[in-house]
Amino acid sequence: MKNKLKYEIVGDHVVITECDETVKTVNIPEFIENLPVTEIETEAFYMCQALTSVRLPASITEIGGYEFYNCERLTEIQMAEENPFFKSVDGVVFSKDGKKLVYFPIFGPEKYRIPDGVMEIGEETFYYCSRLASLTIPEGVTKIGKEAFQACTALRSVTIPASLTEIKMPIWAKCVSLAEIQVAEENEVFKSVDGVLFSKNRKKLIRFGGEPTKYRVPDGVTEIGEYAFYGCKRLVSVTVPASVKKIGECAFSECDQLTEIVFFEGVEEIGDYAFSASDQLSVTIPASVTIIGDGAFTGYERQMKIQVSTENPNYKYVDGVLFTKDGKTLLKFMRDDLTDYQIPDGVTKIGMEAFWRCDNLQSVTFPKNLTEIGGSAFSLCKKLKTAMIPDGVTKIGEWAFSDCENLTSATIPASVKRIGDHAFLNCVNLTSATISEGVEEIGEYAFGACRKLTSLTIPESITLMEADIFKFSPNITLFGKKGTCTERYATENAILFIAKDDNQRKTNDSCN
Repeated sequence: MKNKLKYEIVGDHVVITECDETVKTVNIPEFIENLPVTEIETEAFYMCQALTSVRLPASITEIGGYEFYNCERLTEIQMAEENPFFKSVDGVVFSKDGKKLVYFPIFGPEKYRIPDGVMEIGEETFYYCSRLASLTIPEGVTKIGKEAFQACTALRSVTIPASLTEIKMPIWAKCVSLAEIQVAEENEVFKSVDGVLFSKNRKKLIRFGGEPTKYRVPDGVTEIGEYAFYGCKRLVSVTVPASVKKIGECAFSECDQLTEIVFFEGVEEIGDYAFSASDQLSVTIPASVTIIGDGAFTGYERQMKIQVSTENPNYKYVDGVLFTKDGKTLLKFMRDDLTDYQIPDGVTKIGMEAFWRCDNLQSVTFPKNLTEIGGSAFSLCKKLKTAMIPDGVTKIGEWAFSDCENLTSATIPASVKRIGDHAFLNCVNLTSATISEGVEEIGEYAFGACRKLTSLTIPESITLMEADIFKFSPNITLFGKKGTCTERYATENAILFIAKDDNQRKTNDSCN
């Protein structure tokens, strides 16, 4: 700890990792332990809500938006004049040549005009600047980076100059007050119609900016872009014409009041998370849809209502469950009234987030032909008690059973080759886990924060154990054969190891 800062030495430089939450001003030194301070870790100043001013040294080489996330009173970033990469003007950080706007403090002014000469607005530049209500983007700006204006909740209008040619979506996510986006007539890439942003040819709806509760997408539009309606809190109903073929990733995600989307036949592709967290939604998937992306209908409260046209050759909806037409993939389980569920015979794949946050689900019976359990498939199923994975399953995805707080036992068969990252993370009541001979890899944090897991036998077939598998699982003892990957891992991570062949104990408390 130095001047209320925590840090790590990484090779030949220092990274600031954390700060005392009570500080009001911070002067980051140029050197710590005779090494230059070059970076600030993501969210290093998270929850420093009293912080108003930060001074960065000449040695800093990187700065983004997340370092000072949630610093609600931060009004300025000062930069040492000797810094060769950045400069500060009125508390706002720019590249040294002034061509890129890098960071705007969260509690900066309500109105701001970007200075002439700026050509690029960087990623996360105005991230969570909830006070910013008015912004002028001057002629000369050509590019706006991803998440540049995310959660600028007071921002009401944006005017895009003729020079702007590139926008990395999402940039206006959670801008709940955004009423209009205007575009200079001379702009050759973008066009505004009634405050809504389109491509110049009006084929792609890029971002909805408006206050109406009902909206009809204009005829002729062929694509609704990624994050196009993301976080539009007032929107109740949208009509999508037959000309639209594609709905992009997260296009209607987190639209809290959205209750109805009317599709005409024509839509072919629904992107990943297209309607996620729009829990009040009622939608009928038309016969024309050929692709439904991962997590497209993931919701927090399981109130979403889905129907599928009986004429659709690719998907079907049976008793509150969405399947592919052949019944081989279970895409989404929508039954909040069931405590026990037997997955139908014939299902070979459980899709990503298929059972995510099924709060009442206590027991699942897997079919004998199952081969794959997708990422986060059962994550946050807080009443699920066991995970008896059948032989034949070859893949357990990342986060598959994470945060199942009442899960007490899990069995992983020999057919599984890799246990995905975070697969059983935070299963706080897991007491028994069986990994069969034949499993080859265990991903990072796979059994992290499993505080009641006291012993685990690792088979000889395991050849790769990734970092932090048992992070925050302080009571674990590993059993395995001497000279294997398991013994090496236990030694390197200061975990008690017992060799099964001769019951010999081995531990090394000096390992980090």
